[in-house]
Amino acid sequence: MVGFDGSEDSLRALAWAAAECELRQSKLVVLHADRWSSVALELPSFEQEEDAEEGVLDEGVRWATSEHPALDVSGRRVPPPAGESLVAASKDASLLVVGSRGLGHLRQMPLGSVSRYCVEHAQCPVVVLRAR
Repeated sequence: MVGFDGSEDSLRALAWAAAECELRQSKLVVLHADRWSSVALELPSFEQEEDAEEGVLDEGVRWATSEHPALDVSGRRVPPPAGESLVAASKDASLLVVGSRGLGHLRQMPLGSVSRYCVEHAQCPVVVLRAR
């Protein structure tokens, strides 16, 4: 499983996860955590946000499928907060891959809050790909 939010860091994580799944001959699940709760996304004023969230997930699945055509790729949106949802999904994963900009509470921290939460709580091994 790989967390994907459309950022460069998450694209790097997606690329690494797709290559690893290809090597392992395993399925890749692209997870996108919505920024808004499902209640908010049901409001008419959030219709564009709903489309944007679905678009981010589609972008990740489309990229993985085009770069690794033989790979079995699926996508799933999960509710916020991202860290908690990625950890919950890790119950069904052999590996969780996330990107990190390292923008936690202090700029000196090597991991961001979502990646740190995943490392500390996931129920499978976690790979964190940091910004270059």
